[in-house]
Amino acid sequence: MDLHTFSIAAYHPGEDSFGIAVATARPTVGNLVPFVSVHGAIATQARVNTDIGRQGLALLQAGVALDVALNGLLRADDEPARRQVHGVTRDAHFAFTGDLCVPWAGHHLGEHFTVAGNMLAGEQVVAAMAAAFRDAVAAGRELSHALVTALTAGQEAGGD
Repeated sequence: MDLHTFSIAAYHPGEDSFGIAVATARPTVGNLVPFVSVHGAIATQARVNTDIGRQGLALLQAGVALDVALNGLLRADDEPARRQVHGVTRDAHFAFTGDLCVPWAGHHLGEHFTVAGNMLAGEQVVAAMAAAFRDAVAAGRELSHALVTALTAGQEAGGD
């Protein structure tokens, strides 16, 4: 199933917490996109493969680096060109947008966060999300508030 989606995965050092916020036009997004543990946060979207999220968290728990874990899972996947995966740990971030994701599709890497989206109005959606998240964190907002602020900015910039 292809999901037109935009999301943000983040780590807040001051709270030592991870979170994901996601917006999509499809139901049950909470069962498909966000995967969060004490070791990191991984979002799987576009042509969703939830195994990447689940197995990614298991690999993080086993001590595998985020990029090694997610690159390995994507290499083993049968349709990596249709996947969009991004995430963070305390000291790393990762993002991948497959060549066959429906345009506009892309991602942004920031300090302690990643933003990605597909089937979007344009690149301005992820750019607005990144700027809003950075501003909210700089203003001392809690992670949950900063995540919702980023989603709101993405929707206001055209969303999906």
